[in-house]
Amino acid sequence: QLSLVTLEQYDLAVSEQLTTIDGLEQVTQFSGLEIYVPYNACVTPANVAGEGKTDCITFFTKEGTPQTAPQSVNLVIVDPTSATVSWTPATLAEARGFIVSYSVSYVPTRLTDNQQEVMVPGNQSSFLITGLELMMEHSITVMTHTSAGPSDGTTLILLTSTTLFQLYLEGIRDCQSWIFQDSDEKVMDVISTIAMILEDVCACDFTVSLITESGFQCTANDDGTVAFLAKLHGTYRANSSELISLLEQWIASGASINVQNVHLTVDPTCDVQIDSFVDPRCKTKATSTWPVAVGSVVGILITLVGVAVITLTLFFALRRRKIFTVGKDSKPKANDDNDQGIQMAECVAYGGSKEPEHIYDFVPV
Repeated sequence: QLSLVTLEQYDLAVSEQLTTIDGLEQVTQFSGLEIYVPYNACVTPANVAGEGKTDCITFFTKEGTPQTAPQSVNLVIVDPTSATVSWTPATLAEARGFIVSYSVSYVPTRLTDNQQEVMVPGNQSSFLITGLELMMEHSITVMTHTSAGPSDGTTLILLTSTTLFQLYLEGIRDCQSWIFQDSDEKVMDVISTIAMILEDVCACDFTVSLITESGFQCTANDDGTVAFLAKLHGTYRANSSELISLLEQWIASGASINVQNVHLTVDPTCDVQIDSFVDPRCKTKATSTWPVAVGSVVGILITLVGVAVITLTLFFALRRRKIFTVGKDSKPKANDDNDQGIQMAECVAYGGSKEPEHIYDFVPV
């Protein structure tokens, strides 16, 4: 009975082999090994009937810190405040030891005292970062750790950019009814089309989750056009302004969107980027219906208040004046006895089929 003992570097060919005749021997020794280099040691039992099952173990004579920083580090923005960072795991030869963990640290570049660090298990190669600040630059660093210590870090800079945008879609009837029928499905049709177009052009990991706060608004004159308004968030490879430029190029080429099996064209005369959802939408379009509706309500209220004020003013003014009526052939008579120095003026009021009365208003001279 004997045992076959094989020793090889982890990623190289066999470097030494030993045959032990005494099957009871359980220890063998190798020399001339290098530090920080992984080796495979394998033992195969054998007898006259043949070889048995081989058992191997990987080991280091001494571990060191990783030789290189993490490679192929990439960022994918998942939503406006979250991003997934990923990397290619180091080989044992590059790590010069067993990888026990990776560290991911991230901090807004303007708020360096708010740095956060997370230790990721050594068998993972990605991590989801949450709680990123909007419209802010972040520094994200990944390091590989062995029992001897960390490697150098690989650092990426991520800008969480956001831009408001609009698309004017033409080809509908009765906008007020249209936007309330299956509105969620219609919004998703538009978002999916935009996301597909941008990803095809930029190949920058753009997804539907990067279009938020979206919805429709009708124009004031309901001219067969509906405005789609939303926020567009940038990716690691393309910020929101760059994506808006790509969107403008697509629209200028004669863009259209299929919304619930209705073919809608995108008006190229309207600006794509906007500063606010409440600003005028398009130079060639009337403002959206909701500001008009709000203005109409305010106008009505102002009118009612004005009428009430005028009515009350006339009421109290008439109470202070000396007014009486007389028949056609009668002489005027004052309402009180103190009619000295009173000048008489005549006016006529008509009402129904009756003969008009003469109404006299006495005004002190």
